[in-house]
Amino acid sequence: MQPTRVISFGCSFTWGDEIDGENQCVHSENSYAGLIAQHFSVPYLCLAIPGIGNDAIERMVTEYLMQDKQTGDIVVIGWSALTRREYIWRNSYRYLIANMKHNQMYQEFHDQIMSEAEWDLLDREYYQTVFRTQSILAYFGVTNIMVNCLVGPKNLNGLDISCMDFYSWVLKTEHPLGKGRHPLGEAHRAYSKLVLTALYEKYPLMTRSSNHQ
Repeated sequence: MQPTRVISFGCSFTWGDEIDGENQCVHSENSYAGLIAQHFSVPYLCLAIPGIGNDAIERMVTEYLMQDKQTGDIVVIGWSALTRREYIWRNSYRYLIANMKHNQMYQEFHDQIMSEAEWDLLDREYYQTVFRTQSILAYFGVTNIMVNCLVGPKNLNGLDISCMDFYSWVLKTEHPLGKGRHPLGEAHRAYSKLVLTALYEKYPLMTRSSNHQ
């Protein structure tokens, strides 16, 4: 398989917030997903949106499959926080961000979801989203990698599950963060190598770039 394009879905971590400066207004070509495209010397299409939740990511992946799928695409997905939600307001999509500790929404959300059983429901909902997305990508035969599934046990009933997300990995490996708590370029460069290794393991027939070490 010869890669021809890399497409990313996710939140600000995949978008590459703070890599190119504190007041960055466009996505970074040097995010871990952008570096995958550079590795293969192919175009990079970033469909990640800062603040987006997993329901919106799933919707956007489905829309891509219906409207813009091309032979040779590599889809890179970085799942977001469980506490984010998408809604429609006046015919446009909006996003609720309930995982920012300094805002009132965070406190109200956590006041309502207290028990372990209720958090388990959120986890179950997340896994269902991952499974559905993996299934539809497999149905369409699209090369893909879900970066939350790179570290730790990788299998549940034959399907990948999240074990450690990008942010948790950055904290564990003690890479520096920006003022807004986003991973900086050093972390993205290191993480892109993990993603590439996982891609080559998952798709051993993929054409290897001359840049691959």
